[in-house]
Amino acid sequence: MPGGSTWAPTDTTEWIRSIDKRVTNVERRSRGSDLGVSGAVAIGELDPAYRGPGPAKVILNGTLVGPFDWLTSYQPWGSRTVTMLLVSGTWMISDQASVSGRGGAQRLAMASNWSTYNATQAETGWADWPTITQLSSGLVVLNGFIRITGGATPANDSVVLSGIPAAMRPAEQVIHYINNGDTAKAITIRPDGTITARSGWVAGTYVSLSGISWWPPGTIDWTPIAGTGSGSTWGANFGPDAAWSTQYGVPSFGMDEYGFAWFKGLVKTLVATSTGDTPMVNLPAAYRVPAAEGATHMRTTAADGYAAIGCNSTSGLVWKTGNPGTVNGWHSLAGICVETTAAFTNNPWSPFEGYAGGWTRYSASFPVPGALRRGDGLNLMKGLVGAGALSTSGAFALPQECWPTGGRLLMDTLANSARARLDISGVRESEAARGQGRVCLVNGSNVWFSLDSVKWINQN
Repeated sequence: MPGGSTWAPTDTTEWIRSIDKRVTNVERRSRGSDLGVSGAVAIGELDPAYRGPGPAKVILNGTLVGPFDWLTSYQPWGSRTVTMLLVSGTWMISDQASVSGRGGAQRLAMASNWSTYNATQAETGWADWPTITQLSSGLVVLNGFIRITGGATPANDSVVLSGIPAAMRPAEQVIHYINNGDTAKAITIRPDGTITARSGWVAGTYVSLSGISWWPPGTIDWTPIAGTGSGSTWGANFGPDAAWSTQYGVPSFGMDEYGFAWFKGLVKTLVATSTGDTPMVNLPAAYRVPAAEGATHMRTTAADGYAAIGCNSTSGLVWKTGNPGTVNGWHSLAGICVETTAAFTNNPWSPFEGYAGGWTRYSASFPVPGALRRGDGLNLMKGLVGAGALSTSGAFALPQECWPTGGRLLMDTLANSARARLDISGVRESEAARGQGRVCLVNGSNVWFSLDSVKWINQN
């Protein structure tokens, strides 16, 4: 299996405790006291270390039990949430659940002048209709690849998509970066259930929605930056803006059950900034990258264009070279996801294998390039690579658990302090050069190419 896991959680008890609040056997019928449930049907989650094939342990009611045999074949790229059935007195894994609220995708409505990229270009290889999924952790993730028709230019604040279910809507507006025709642009996700264009979109071209994510109300505990007892402060050059906080939420940080730190809101530039790694937000140690991993480089948007934010072990979030640094400008924290000590040590990361085209790890001073499939279905990458040839040929292999089940995904990131793009091939990839389950580093720079905070789900 390409890129198979070589690491298992060192503290299974702690992992189970962290997700006990989520895996609760919501379906129960007649028997099953031997597993601590009251029915013959139960919903659980595969052991984080399980990679198949063969019997698997399952987390039920916060306890790792089993192993159990499968009634169907294990699909590495399928849901980590499973249905358990009591068959003739023996518990077995029935299937990898994929229903709404547990990893199931729901379609969003496109505005009348938008269509799928595949339809407008008479192609079949890309992610298709725009979908929205709420993972079992509560995180909401978009997918899809669309294009405006007739060569039109999307107007600022024009509706692109609508129909976000009420339970999946953000409490405040979210500004998130996107790839629009291989340029760095931004969208707004609104509490009314619509998604709108922001300024400067490119006429007649595509928009990739894959990996755009946010936390609806009540799904993660937020701590306001510089709030009393938060253990955080603003860097000298940065701070909040009262009006922005009302519209886009108070700038805050939180940690999910897998140990990843997330952020929301807009940061205001108070002092002109031009020096790389200037502190933006000083964070408690538990929310920073651990010292052994060096630092991470993550994409965001500022002034509706390109921006990046780093995280180091000594202070927290830092301003990166190549960003706008003018006074009164804003940076969005949406989409920033930091790999903390807990995220590194409590998750089964897989280092990349099958490097090709000259690509290799950039430096031992940064995280080992690799990928993770979490129990809630979210995939993430980490690390820096360099020295290879930018192309649509596969640069390295993902573990099978991370393969998209539909068309290939187009993702934005950064390379050498500027915008960059990578494509992720999935189960049904037909182009030999791309290859199934491989990542193509398409444009940017080969000096160093960041994979940090690139995230997606398999269903599309």
